[in-house]
Amino acid sequence: MDINLKGLFNCTKAVAEVMKKGGGGKIVNMASIAGLRMTMYGGIAYSAAKAAVLGFTRHAAFELGPYKINVNAVCPGSTLTEVV
Repeated sequence: MDINLKGLFNCTKAVAEVMKKGGGGKIVNMASIAGLRMTMYGGIAYSAAKAAVLGFTRHAAFELGPYKINVNAVCPGSTLTEVV
């Protein structure tokens, strides 16, 4: 939760102020397919955090839109790495 959600919140808060003064911008959050549906690999905390990222992204887009700041999220699926 600290990395996947709290870090996202703090970064968005900091950059949004700069973007407001600069006339707009774009924020792209990293969510996950785990935030949309259950996953076998991430576990309950990971899925909950990524679902929260999606909710946060929707609300940030609503609040920051009037300042010409676009907020979106990408939801990649499973990626083959050495860990998997």
